[in-house]
Amino acid sequence: MQTIDIVIPTFKRAHMLLRTLESIRRARCPSGIFLRVIVVDNNSQDQTESIVREFSASSHLCVTYLHEARAGRSAAINAGVKSSEAEYVGFIDDDEELFPEWIEAVAEALQTTAADYLGGACVPDFTGILPDWLPSDWPGVLGDISGPEEVVQFTSEGNAFFTGGNGVIRRELFLRIGCYNPLLGRTGQQSLMSCEDRDLFDRLLEHGCRGFFVPSMKVWHHVPPERLTQEYFRRWAFDHGASLTVYSRLTGRSTKRSFFGVERWIWRSTAGHLVTLLTPRVASGIKRSQAFSSELHLREFAGRLRGRTYPLPQGEMA
Repeated sequence: MQTIDIVIPTFKRAHMLLRTLESIRRARCPSGIFLRVIVVDNNSQDQTESIVREFSASSHLCVTYLHEARAGRSAAINAGVKSSEAEYVGFIDDDEELFPEWIEAVAEALQTTAADYLGGACVPDFTGILPDWLPSDWPGVLGDISGPEEVVQFTSEGNAFFTGGNGVIRRELFLRIGCYNPLLGRTGQQSLMSCEDRDLFDRLLEHGCRGFFVPSMKVWHHVPPERLTQEYFRRWAFDHGASLTVYSRLTGRSTKRSFFGVERWIWRSTAGHLVTLLTPRVASGIKRSQAFSSELHLREFAGRLRGRTYPLPQGEMA
């Protein structure tokens, strides 16, 4: 019997969380797999606890409710990991839903690859017509995470990336490399800071852990209307840039070919985007989405520079 605990950190999304839980209940679970769900409530102050307990009482699933007082997605995930006794720990977010074959895909991949960890794709789920300004080269803003069409091993140079919104990790690895860094990531609805997944992925690679991207291991990621706005994209780009700088300063992971803490190739790329926007002949000949993409690159660059002035968060690694 193989045991898997799915940890769901949640904050003020009670009814969206119910959709997440329902998708797990509907997913096909092969024989030989014992699945448990751990919902970690990060001070939601809504109906989260009652909804989880009502769902647990009416479902065949084994569902555990936890409360984590320390603010932040990383702290919530760590609380779920520490409460787990399973061989593997899975992660999805409270605004996601499993594809029906998710558990089957995980079970098959663990059997055929002898993996230490697995990751899959996130498919954005939104309604309505997409705006013409939407840039195709910023999929991460909407949680649109794709990858190869075949199973491939994660590497530092590959085109597949592990994310905590859709992943499975052998639990004993956390004893070796540590849990999520609680000093990184979001801490509420206003903050769009990130890099907690990047940090964990970097440590998995550094420790030689064996991981694979599994294309059939998919989740839907709900995209609310407020995320399909230029203002949200602008905030995300700036905060992402600041997060990258804070992450580099906090962990000491930085490139030697940099100027003022920013890689030299990014300075060159930013100059190109600036020329694109400031040259009338060039700017008039490109699509709105291309122009907006250049603006976002400039905002991310500004965030990188601003991140050098942020006070580093204080605390210890979980």
